[in-house]
Amino acid sequence: MRAVTENEHGETAKIDLDCPGTVALGSSGALTAPRVGDRLTAALTDANGDISGQRWQWQRGTVSGDSWTGVSIADANRVSYMLTAADVGQQVRATVSYMDGAGDNTDTAALTPPEPRMEPSATTLLTVPDGSITMRMCAAS
Repeated sequence: MRAVTENEHGETAKIDLDCPGTVALGSSGALTAPRVGDRLTAALTDANGDISGQRWQWQRGTVSGDSWTGVSIADANRVSYMLTAADVGQQVRATVSYMDGAGDNTDTAALTPPEPRMEPSATTLLTVPDGSITMRMCAAS
């Protein structure tokens, strides 16, 4: 994005403004309470326009104050990611490197609000001939 300004002497100056992009997350489930099996999808916007060369990476970790401590998730380098049991107890974020209309290589990230949790998606009660009952719970898929 470029701004043009003029001073009291009629001199103009062009100033390039490199506004950082923004990543927003969406979910196949409730983003406010992500569950194992939910698919997260990231969307990038940048005021400078002309977004190209997007390189995505999903990470899991924790936030303490303003500090992120985490690791990249193997093979999670697309615009979407399905939460797994390994994500339980941690936060997940999407990072992206890209070129924008100002020609700058920019990195930005978005974080899941709470930690993903493991919740059952189905409960099955089995009764066997001896009268015992077995309950089986399966993680969301």
